[in-house]
Amino acid sequence: MQTVQLFIYVDGVANRIELFKDEKISVTSSIQNFNDIGKLFTDYSQSFTIPASKHNNAIFRHWYESAVGENNDENPLNVDGAFDHRIKYYGFIEIDTIPFRDGKFILQKSNKKNGFIESYTINFVGNLVQLKDKFKDDKLISLNGYDTLNFEYNVGNVTNRIYTLYDDITFPLIGSNRRYEFGTSTSSDITTTSGAIDYRELFPAIQVKKIFEFIEDTYGLNFSGTFLNYTEFTKLYLYCKNAETFNFYGDALSPNFSSKTTGFTEFDLALEQCTISFELDPLADRLESWIKIEPTSSTITYSVDIYDNGVLYTSYNDLQGDTDLGYFSKIRINETIIGGQYVTHKFTYKVTSNLPMTFDAFVNLKRNYGIGANYFYRTAYSYSNTTSSDLQIKRYIPDITVEAFLSGIVKALNLVVIPIDQNTFEFQQIEAWYQIGNVVDVTKYIQANDIEITTANLFKKIDFKYEKSENILNNKYSSQNSPLEYGDLMFDNPNSAFTSNYEVKLPFENIMFERYTDSTFLTATCWNKDLQAYTPKPLLLYSNGIEQFKLDGTAIDAYYTDGTTTTDFSQYHRFSNEIAIGGTDLSYINTLNWNAEISTWYLQTVTNGLFQRYYSNQIFNLYNQRTRVLKVKGNFTPKLLTSIKLNDRLIVSNKRYIINTMTTDLTTGEVELELLNDFRQIGGANIFRRTNIPELEVDNTAQVVEYLIYKGDLDYFDVKLAAGFLSYPLTTDNDTDITLEVTIPANTSAVDRTDNIILEGFKNGTSEFIYIPIYQYA
Repeated sequence: MQTVQLFIYVDGVANRIELFKDEKISVTSSIQNFNDIGKLFTDYSQSFTIPASKHNNAIFRHWYESAVGENNDENPLNVDGAFDHRIKYYGFIEIDTIPFRDGKFILQKSNKKNGFIESYTINFVGNLVQLKDKFKDDKLISLNGYDTLNFEYNVGNVTNRIYTLYDDITFPLIGSNRRYEFGTSTSSDITTTSGAIDYRELFPAIQVKKIFEFIEDTYGLNFSGTFLNYTEFTKLYLYCKNAETFNFYGDALSPNFSSKTTGFTEFDLALEQCTISFELDPLADRLESWIKIEPTSSTITYSVDIYDNGVLYTSYNDLQGDTDLGYFSKIRINETIIGGQYVTHKFTYKVTSNLPMTFDAFVNLKRNYGIGANYFYRTAYSYSNTTSSDLQIKRYIPDITVEAFLSGIVKALNLVVIPIDQNTFEFQQIEAWYQIGNVVDVTKYIQANDIEITTANLFKKIDFKYEKSENILNNKYSSQNSPLEYGDLMFDNPNSAFTSNYEVKLPFENIMFERYTDSTFLTATCWNKDLQAYTPKPLLLYSNGIEQFKLDGTAIDAYYTDGTTTTDFSQYHRFSNEIAIGGTDLSYINTLNWNAEISTWYLQTVTNGLFQRYYSNQIFNLYNQRTRVLKVKGNFTPKLLTSIKLNDRLIVSNKRYIINTMTTDLTTGEVELELLNDFRQIGGANIFRRTNIPELEVDNTAQVVEYLIYKGDLDYFDVKLAAGFLSYPLTTDNDTDITLEVTIPANTSAVDRTDNIILEGFKNGTSEFIYIPIYQYA
């Protein structure tokens, strides 16, 4: 029998929970289950009971008293501030004093018997559940940090983000009001002054990595993992188009009221803001007020929001020029009386505009007395206010929850999220995660006479898909390839004995780009089949760097305008749904499509879709004819129980398995394992296990390629000097995955050549050299 100890943190103090001697405590562990491959799992327990001992009652603060005790001086525990069953309390589990799991405890109920509280029922959940708990139903727009991306909205600042590289915020050349054409000599041809791109048409895009940082900051989290620094993640952007057409939104401005009618006590100009604050006069029949705006420009569109005691009272939108908004408030004497008093009304005002706007504002109050024309006016004045010229980036964030956004990225890239503690989470691509696991032979701990071998409960069809797109090109594709939508994939086994289907669906849209013939211009248009602008679902894009404008191989300029002046520019920040991570070796083009599709840029089929890169190894292993599900029982020692990780591969009778689920009786050490055959490559210096680019063939141009070097099962590795033309940073004692920037100079030798990235890996005191070849044509 093993000693199990549970600790729960209350008010920052770790309290050991007393247990019944014969209580069974079991924990089931699973990260991804083959029956639900699109979801992440975590550690959890079946409910179990603990005694209502004096010690435990102190921890849970006699929680039951709130229901059964009389609240008086002799029973002071029946008050607010008792143990809060509405929240989860951080804690951990030890086996023979060895840490086993940490997570959260939940108090479910107390149990009364023969008139006395006998026990509590509690539950334990792992830290992964914490993420969803923290996010709740929060929208992505609610995150902190967007203000750090704001900038003065003008033609120079926007166009700089078109033709130079900005990592955090940029403006893809994606049309909404119209289709951007190139070299067509039409009125939409951006290589002509008449077809110039109006900078006020463009929506921004935010680096996904930056949004992850905002999530960390907002919820006090720490995200880790080498994958978060890799090109396929750092070059990923969220297109922020939440309306059919672009409108500028600056920060709302409260007019600066500097003077008022003498003796007008109802107006408070404290902090230079105008606040109408008044109670009804018992002699007054009615109080009425209005606001008037006089802008210096008659063409700028603006809005006025009016708040009563901080709550939006009314709005006036799509205004232009001088506007007398009339009597927006009519407060009558017969309104509700609270506590014998009329409500005090405090009206405040905010003005926003679609371009920076200078304006005067006037607020008038009219007090009516009795019957007839018995009234008088009072006015407050505000001169030369200017609305913000800073673009408020958060105003363009798509409508999606934080949880849906994060889980969508995790699904797309088939990541596992490993809880390190209650606030730290490591992101790993699932295959890389398996590579860093250990191989553990547990044969001697398994009950050989109690083994069940079954088939995996597979699906006849697995659909990998995006949200359906309204895009005109996507519609054309789906009409020709029904039932497939552009970029989606159906993993189908028509001869399968299984009948159920499964769906891995992302909360994003995936639109088709278009490249103009014989040009270097790639664009997309958010038009539906009726050639009308539409608002897409949240849309992911890859940054492909800066591209020179060319037509028929010759440099050509395009044009942008601010509505008055037209300016030429020679390059642009190219976006698409694919990225080339292998320089000019086109076999390393990765795409956001699930399926293999023809690249609109390279005009060849790209097979490295999301399925091929992130799911195929897992799915093909699962659907391998030799794959079996092994259900076994065993008795593990405390040391073995506390050391096994879910990415370890287990050897049972000379066959290797991955863990699907592992249920542990913590008190006896008995485990029930559901295992899956593992046919992945393992052992040796296999290049495919050490890098994401095992071999490269590039043309003779100079280029820089970023490699991801996996530590895998090595203790550490050194990056050694190349023998030939390659150059890269040399490092030693690397005990984590690294990104390695490799410079390949132009080949001017007139002959093909080969060089190698050289690594020396160390494991258990021995070393091995690993060579990653690069072949460059003359």
